[in-house]
Amino acid sequence: GASGDTVAGVTLRIVQPSIPQREKWKPENRRVILQDYLQMTQEPGAVSHVIWPESAIPFFIDRDPAVLEAIGQSLMPGKVLLTGAARMQAAQDGVEGSDERAFFNAVHMINSTGALQATYDKYHLVPFGEYLPLASLLRRLGLTPLVQSAGGYSAGPGPRLLDVPGAGRVRPLVCYEVIFPGQISQKVNGRPDWILNVTNDAWYGDTTGPRQHFTQARFRAIEEGLPLVRSANTGISGILDGYGRIMGRLELGERGVLDGPLPAALAPTLYARTGDAGFWALMVCFSAWVGSRRVRQRRSLPR
Repeated sequence: GASGDTVAGVTLRIVQPSIPQREKWKPENRRVILQDYLQMTQEPGAVSHVIWPESAIPFFIDRDPAVLEAIGQSLMPGKVLLTGAARMQAAQDGVEGSDERAFFNAVHMINSTGALQATYDKYHLVPFGEYLPLASLLRRLGLTPLVQSAGGYSAGPGPRLLDVPGAGRVRPLVCYEVIFPGQISQKVNGRPDWILNVTNDAWYGDTTGPRQHFTQARFRAIEEGLPLVRSANTGISGILDGYGRIMGRLELGERGVLDGPLPAALAPTLYARTGDAGFWALMVCFSAWVGSRRVRQRRSLPR
């Protein structure tokens, strides 16, 4: 339940390691990066939920029991990790001998025993970044996706809420998904209690891109009246309340952890209740008003 303006019993830790993009995907850096995340997760502080950014560890952690065990050991008993991660599965799951594979840009929920409790797969993919429209044609022309994963990522089945122990229901949005209004209004078994945005803005360096992305995420909180928690590899990470106020923030390029409470959800806003229908209703009314004024002006002209 909520205590005042925050959710009782919840203290978040956002981990922002600020790993340069050119270093992240080098095979020799994999274990170093994992240890970095584990050490930052275990820094002093009484936290209940830890959040890592998009594709935090540069390999398939769900297929590595030793890594899942190490993650569990880094969490205090009963605590939870939400992390972005690349995920791979056989296209025909459970069929022996199938070498067809699909890759997903996912969010995993992992508990302190190292058990993978839930997964969300990003479904609104970046064209030309995570997949190629008209792929067969463009590949013949020599084009490939920006993110290399054996042919690009596959889209997940759609919006999903994750039930986070002690923290209610969260709506994950991976990177690009947060820029679209109305994402939360696509109700999936009711309204979430908060929004999680994981991203890797290291692609864009020290430019306007990461700053614009943070601002766009902020609008989603304001539109829905929901707190938004954002974890970015190199920044900007933050905790925002349902008014869009920044309750805590890690700047672009800053390395560190951000600990803070989870703000409580506000009552659903008008936009949360109506979505874009309200906008289009206003546009129809405005068009009708403009049309009626023109008719009156024509009638008042001397003949």
